[in-house]
Amino acid sequence: MAKVSLILDTRKKSKSRITGLYPIVLKVFHIKNRLLRLGYFTSPAGWDSKNHLLRRSSAANNGVDCQKINAELGDKFHWAKQVVYELGDSIDQLDVDLLLDHIKVRWDCELDFEIKKKVENNISLSQ
Repeated sequence: MAKVSLILDTRKKSKSRITGLYPIVLKVFHIKNRLLRLGYFTSPAGWDSKNHLLRRSSAANNGVDCQKINAELGDKFHWAKQVVYELGDSIDQLDVDLLLDHIKVRWDCELDFEIKKKVENNISLSQ
């Protein structure tokens, strides 16, 4: 069975040379590990590993909308876990790379749905 978690990738090679921050990644384990960068960076002090959230009080997170980022990270984590749940026992026939592809497709579908909802809402408000 596959396991999905949100982590701060604190490996030496993943540290940004410019900012000195580490990427937040989705870790997918299904026979092998794969790390999928989510586009956000922070310091170890700025990451709450127990709750999988950015800390608002950290100096590394100043000027960052932590609430919005935490919501987005939570959504992506939820959708990834949902894909694993929906695949059920058939997940044993997939390798980890194909599982990541399914997760990315789900993210794209959810993002398209949110954009459509916003557009439809704007149209109905303007009428």
